[in-house]
Amino acid sequence: MSMLMPKDIRSDVRRILASAATGKPVGWKPQYVTAYQIFRRLPSAIRHRLVAERGKPGKGSGNEFAAASVVAMACRGMPDVRIRRLDTEGITFETGTNRIAKAGYKVCGIYRLLPHQNN
Repeated sequence: MSMLMPKDIRSDVRRILASAATGKPVGWKPQYVTAYQIFRRLPSAIRHRLVAERGKPGKGSGNEFAAASVVAMACRGMPDVRIRRLDTEGITFETGTNRIAKAGYKVCGIYRLLPHQNN
């Protein structure tokens, strides 16, 4: 069995992006989420497999291309996803199995499905 690649999880990522919290007024487009949040919302079998193949996400994992990086790459490969950047100073992320005191890098991507894709 080959390693999971970004293209292999795109349908799950799209579903998660489409179900992200909405703002006000109620129903106003799904908002931005980080790769860590998307990773946490993936089916547990996919999460566990990504960690087994790539290592735990976050600073200190010892792996430059860890599990959440596959999620980020999946987002980058989707033309209907808007990408912005977030300063991660002081932010703690949860990935379902552990807390990440620091992101792997001081700036992380945040991702949102473009509104016209959610009709």
